[in-house]
Amino acid sequence: MNKQEQAASVAVIGSTSEAYARKEEVERCIFSADFMRFIMAQPSPDYWTPRPVPLVGACRYCGQTRPTAEAPAGSIKTQEDADAWASRTCNCEQGRRLANVWTARGRINALFADFSTDVRDMLVEIAELVQDEEIGATSTALDEYSKCKIYKNAKGVLFITRTDTSTRQESV
Repeated sequence: MNKQEQAASVAVIGSTSEAYARKEEVERCIFSADFMRFIMAQPSPDYWTPRPVPLVGACRYCGQTRPTAEAPAGSIKTQEDADAWASRTCNCEQGRRLANVWTARGRINALFADFSTDVRDMLVEIAELVQDEEIGATSTALDEYSKCKIYKNAKGVLFITRTDTSTRQESV
């Protein structure tokens, strides 16, 4: 065999092995595609069902993030709710102040439920002023029988007091 014949036979052998490799690759790709179609046609197991990603709230004041999984169930529906909740539960100074104001708002709404929302909003604003130590204490007569006293003690605890007096007089 001369050199030209050897080179031709090597070329044929090389092209044959390349063709065989390509054929295997094509068969492998066809098998992979068929296998993927088979898998995609199967129902997905429960553990593959996508679950909602819990929101993460960020404090408005310091930026500290907090997962909302600790929040009361159903109380957080949007990102704004998550941020407000994170701000109220944050340990920064402004977060603690906001938590105190929210607690005061709830207590005022409970104690003075028989008064209008305007009166309750005014009392919340007064509670904020006392909390921020812009005023020391206040006593407000809401009507002829009810009084509200809002003050802060030396430990920084905010007190909201309702006093109802009733006078009973009879004449003969």
